[in-house]
Amino acid sequence: MTDDIALRLTGTPGVLRLALAGALLEANAHRLPKVVIAVLRRHRITAIELDLAAVSRLDGVGAAAVRLCAREAARRAIAFTISACSAPARHSLARHGAASLLPPPVVPRHTWLHRPHTGTVCRPRRPLNPAGGPR
Repeated sequence: MTDDIALRLTGTPGVLRLALAGALLEANAHRLPKVVIAVLRRHRITAIELDLAAVSRLDGVGAAAVRLCAREAARRAIAFTISACSAPARHSLARHGAASLLPPPVVPRHTWLHRPHTGTVCRPRRPLNPAGGPR
């Protein structure tokens, strides 16, 4: 089995969206900066969005390729963001010095697990008079 990376280029005028799928490893990480630099030379780009949600594995060379793309974008005064990131890619980027590029983690909100507050206060019933009658 070979680990390969698939690059999908989409976008609107001025915005380049790169979606990666597969493993961004030493054998194929050189493709990412080459593609980004080639597009930047050919088109007038104002922002780059990198989608790493489908990346299954990412090693140190892959993290370096992502940092190189960010550095090239900064050199040309282009906004660079990572729009989505898988857990293995997030862990590897943080471990290899690219934590500042990561989007904030998505924290699931589990408000649906709690009953809605109705404002009703339940109090225990008062015991009856020991004689059996009303107080």
